Amino acid sequence: MKKFFDMAFGEYNDRIAFYSLLASQEIEGKPVYCDMYLHGKVGIFDDEWLTIGSANVNSFSMEKHSEMNVAIKTPIAGVLRRHLWNEHLGQDIHASTTPHDAFMLWAAAARATREAREMGIIPTARVIPFRPPYIFAPE
Repeated sequence: MKKFFDMAFGEYNDRIAFYSLLASQEIEGKPVYCDMYLHGKVGIFDDEWLTIGSANVNSFSMEKHSEMNVAIKTPIAGVLRRHLWNEHLGQDIHASTTPHDAFMLWAAAARATREAREMGIIPTARVIPFRPPYIFAPE
């Protein structure tokens, strides 16, 4: 799968990444992990407007499925983005964080979450590198 992503997005690897969310908690003294599946989508653009809903951003979802999104231009878009990032990354993201620094924070948090899961400890962040189901043969 890594070969597929490298082939499809190779020249953009410093600007595009794919992550999932991981829920974890301790039960009877042992860490328990659960990959989270969320159908809802949030898109925040330039901290000026956002879209929230269940539709994929393509004509099939928008025209043929009974799904809906709401798009609004609002001054709180950036506040929502930072709130979600703080929650998913397990740390306080400052409003002046540059896009490059934010990209690096996401990558570091995802690696730390994966490593915590491998070591059997509860991670601080919820974000983890995306592991797609094997639609192709495993590497």
